[in-house]
Amino acid sequence: MDVAATAGLLARARFGHLEAFTTEVEHPIPHRRSLFTDLVLRDPGTNVPVLLVEVDRENEGVGTLVEKLTSHRAWCELPAKGTAKAAFEASLRRPGHRTHELRLWPTIYPPTGREGLPPVALVLEAGRKRDQPGTKRLTPQQKAEKAERDHERQ
Repeated sequence: MDVAATAGLLARARFGHLEAFTTEVEHPIPHRRSLFTDLVLRDPGTNVPVLLVEVDRENEGVGTLVEKLTSHRAWCELPAKGTAKAAFEASLRRPGHRTHELRLWPTIYPPTGREGLPPVALVLEAGRKRDQPGTKRLTPQQKAEKAERDHERQ
């Protein structure tokens, strides 16, 4: 399933509306390569005002997916610019969304009004070849060609 189809399905399931989705959103991480999120929902008027979505089109390994989810968490836990280190570290020991004011992500996305970090959805293509016994893995060239075809469909 490509990113555009995922946005359509989420919109039909009443997770925002199509205009509330953005694709390939860059999230800079200091001293590391930027994290790109396949799809981001920003809709303050819904039950899920912020949703980060990663879509696996069979072109990423399990290790890559785990690394992306870990990077999402690391990005969501970054302090906001100008936040004093001592105040931020003290806030980490407090439960609740009171810590949001000291984090970076709420300065970019609408507040959720909930505790914790914004949700990340991982959408896996059904019947992925790499999970079927006896199926050959795609070569790097085949993966690149498939990724290019998927990108063109968006």
